[in-house]
Amino acid sequence: MTSNTFSTDAILLTKKKFGDGHVSLCLLTDHLGLIRVCAFGGQRLSKRFKGGIEYFQVFEAEIQATTQNGQQNHNLSCIKSVKKRFTNIPMMMERYIAASYIQEMSSLLLNQLERDNSGSTTYFNQVVSCMSRINSITDKTTILDEVYDLSISLYQNTGFIPDIECSNSTNTKLCRLENFNTNILEKSPKSFALLSEIYNQ
Repeated sequence: MTSNTFSTDAILLTKKKFGDGHVSLCLLTDHLGLIRVCAFGGQRLSKRFKGGIEYFQVFEAEIQATTQNGQQNHNLSCIKSVKKRFTNIPMMMERYIAASYIQEMSSLLLNQLERDNSGSTTYFNQVVSCMSRINSITDKTTILDEVYDLSISLYQNTGFIPDIECSNSTNTKLCRLENFNTNILEKSPKSFALLSEIYNQ
């Protein structure tokens, strides 16, 4: 068995509790792209993860990678620092649902490219930049524009769709996203239903 430890900036996309106080995380990093890590003891108050294992923030993660019998596993050793917090996102329903959709969509789409991290820095920067803009937007229509632009850009950059014409129609944007989610992802993000409901009212 071999192991090495490295640091990388990361944003949390999904998390799930398991065992006695542990957490399984899906992180988008600027070093390895999308990775899955275990944070042992991550449910408990701990100096190792102080202020770190939360949504809507960018943090510097220390990751321990181990390889055994050709299989690689990642553990989150600690959160070294929180670099950016998107504190306004939870303060507005449209922002919260839009950001949740981005996280869920990214985890499903980039899951198919886990072993090819050649675009990891690009994907990481795109998602973080979009979250940062959504964090400061109050206009409902502009929030959807950000979600749509990022989604189309990720689908195109990962090679799943060709260039498509721009659209200013809310209905067209939602229909396109639904079509791409249904036909490309393993499953449509649960948060998309909430996103559609907000913009179809």
